Amino acid sequence: MPSRKPRIALTVPDELNSLLDRVADLTGIPKTKLIIEILEESTPVFEQMLSALEQIKQSKKNAPNIAKNFAQNMILDTQEKLGFIASEAKNL
Repeated sequence: MPSRKPRIALTVPDELNSLLDRVADLTGIPKTKLIIEILEESTPVFEQMLSALEQIKQSKKNAPNIAKNFAQNMILDTQEKLGFIASEAKNL
């Protein structure tokens, strides 16, 4: 039975396509599944971005502060994830 999930047509630059092909080949994960996993992992970023954009739309005068808070949260989240990755790599 075909999937009822929405489909999205993507056109990607050659370099990105090549990179995705190589990662998919080395991991044994189909490229489409790899892309979906990357997007799913990015869901919190999209949610925070959506929240920030909605706040900016409601209060344009506070846009610089909202954008600054969004950026700071992204940096903190990234640092946390890098710390986790470093810890996992150390234990290999």
